[in-house]
Amino acid sequence: MSGPGEALAVRVIGAGPRGLSVLERICANAAGAARPVTVHLVDPYSPAHEDLGITPAHEDLRVTGHREGTR
Repeated sequence: MSGPGEALAVRVIGAGPRGLSVLERICANAAGAARPVTVHLVDPYSPAHEDLGITPAHEDLRVTGHREGTR
């Protein structure tokens, strides 16, 4: 258990839609916290991991891009 002045450590498992939503809410509310908040986002899969059956977003809608010549 951490003391009153120590940072609160939070670990979010999974960077899918639900995990990112939780991360966003933690970040939005951390400014009003009584102590610092450290967030660890853990996701073993790369974005659009093919083993999960997730297909990449349309080229115009994608947030994360590829460097030129890496596709």
